[in-house]
Amino acid sequence: RYLPEGPWGEWLASILAGVGLAESVAFTPLERRAWREGAVLRPLDWNASLRLERRGLVGFSAEGTPALTSERARVDLIHLPMGEPQWVAEGTPVLLAAGFLPTGIRLHQHEPDELVFQYVAAPWAAREAKYSSWHFAYSFMQ
Repeated sequence: RYLPEGPWGEWLASILAGVGLAESVAFTPLERRAWREGAVLRPLDWNASLRLERRGLVGFSAEGTPALTSERARVDLIHLPMGEPQWVAEGTPVLLAAGFLPTGIRLHQHEPDELVFQYVAAPWAAREAKYSSWHFAYSFMQ
């Protein structure tokens, strides 16, 4: 199970450690080059009542640059396979740059596990809310 180096990878590793899978983690450095290719996404699931769309990142193509975000989804998830270090190294920066943040891991029995990224319209606001919540909870412990 490959995870991106850095704070997101450490957080995701803590999730795997919580279910007894810490020994299966390997960190991979992120590719910081600029992408000139479009992402190729495969549909996984659409829930119309929740307006939740799940898609898998399956590659990059020089054919156009379609938007990563879904126009119809309220909850927009992209799954990134964790089985190959190159996928994690190349896919993570592309998703982060497009406003997708890691939200968890989807474990599988017969195929590679996946990192799950969710689109957040204002990623900086999500980070501020996380910090504010932590700060608020910490103030009660004083």
